[in-house]
Amino acid sequence: MSSEMAGPEPNRIPVQLFDYGLIRWGAGTAFGALVLAFVVYIAGDSLLAVVAMSLGLYERDPVIFSVVAYQFLVLGVALSAGWLIIRRTGVGHEALGFRFPGVPTLVKALLALAPIFLGVELISAAFSTFLPGFHLQGNAKQELPVGTHVNEFRAILILIWASVEAPLTEEVLFRGVMFQGIAQSASRRLGRGSSTFVGAVTSGAIFGLVHFEPHTLPILIFLGISLAYIFYYSRSIYASMLVHGTVNAIAAISVFHGA
Repeated sequence: MSSEMAGPEPNRIPVQLFDYGLIRWGAGTAFGALVLAFVVYIAGDSLLAVVAMSLGLYERDPVIFSVVAYQFLVLGVALSAGWLIIRRTGVGHEALGFRFPGVPTLVKALLALAPIFLGVELISAAFSTFLPGFHLQGNAKQELPVGTHVNEFRAILILIWASVEAPLTEEVLFRGVMFQGIAQSASRRLGRGSSTFVGAVTSGAIFGLVHFEPHTLPILIFLGISLAYIFYYSRSIYASMLVHGTVNAIAAISVFHGA
């Protein structure tokens, strides 16, 4: 095997992974993937809601309902990434960021939690001072309606969902597909730094908006932008997934303690 065809050196990601000129999809395909994923999610969620409400299952356990309903988003993202990105463009999973960056890079990614939480506190302080009527808040209680009691099974289920499945699904869609696709289109007219910024801000804004939680929107957008840059600098979806999962796990545990 020639040196050109050999795999990357251990713990190193080839620069071409983020050579936007070599990414084989742009903003149009990225938005198409978003639409497809949410059409599947909304259709499945709606059907499930009709069945659950007719049987009284939603009132019995809304948390389990939310976790089951989320599986339709998982299915939608798998279809959009697998068909629109991998199958139609001919790229491999690595193009979406599925490359292990090495333990040191993952540790550095975790260190980004400190400025992220500091940023959230500054955003909260700014809204409390200048826009107190906005009622800015975190989205943990809205995403995790655990009520007044969380038994061990439910707590484990919620924690796995929030810290593993949700980050994996959302990082594939918003960072692997959307961030890279938008940045690739922007790179046709802008330099690397500017196109990365456009991709990060746009994908971060969409990440916040699709949660449909207006009182949490500024924090979600900030988190989405932060995760895009972690993905970009680490050259790996595992790094942004790790940070995303840690944030979600801390939020879920805080809800458990407050329940």
